Amino acid sequence: MTDLTGRIVQVVELDIDYYRATQFEATQIGNPVDNWTSRWESSASLEAIIDADLPSGKGGQLKTSSDNPGFYLASWDFAGDNMINTSALTCVKVRDIGVNTGILLRGAGSPTLNTKRGYECSITNGDTLRFVKHITGGSILTLTSRVFEYGPNDVVWILFEAINAQAFGGSSGVVLRAKAWKGKMSDEPTPFTLTYTDTAIPITQAGWAGLIRTVGTS
Repeated sequence: MTDLTGRIVQVVELDIDYYRATQFEATQIGNPVDNWTSRWESSASLEAIIDADLPSGKGGQLKTSSDNPGFYLASWDFAGDNMINTSALTCVKVRDIGVNTGILLRGAGSPTLNTKRGYECSITNGDTLRFVKHITGGSILTLTSRVFEYGPNDVVWILFEAINAQAFGGSSGVVLRAKAWKGKMSDEPTPFTLTYTDTAIPITQAGWAGLIRTVGTS
């Protein structure tokens, strides 16, 4: 999970091959970031912003056209919808601890049609790191969580993995693992911060990898 520049903002990794999504260097401030697609709530967009605290001095802000409750997702086009055993890394500059922000893996479907699904790893309320399972039919289930304290203007790194248990010698299920830490990428802790094995109708299908923002809902 290391790029030679040491300045990764988003990375999506599959097996031993990694794909650097973007550091936003080439995108003009205020313009939509290329190669990202709005999913679920159609009013979401990823726009380039300037921020000296981020590794490249730029970032991508997941914006919505309103504060309407919903699940806003921007998926990375190069990953397509065929990511299965995936590791994704993002760097978040916290602006509002009341907005849940994180990574979605194995995403698909539509909230409007009650077909959305995926595994979410997000930080919420300034004190929690959690795994959430979005289930076809509209259900949302918090699988596990732990205390992780952060505040406005903190730079938070989130590393999230969803890997079929068979890769670890298991018979079934999906292993979810995450790390969350503040500061620099080089401050990454050795152990995983949060782990969980989903064996209750696990999401084994491939799907999108992207950034998720939840407004006004659990």
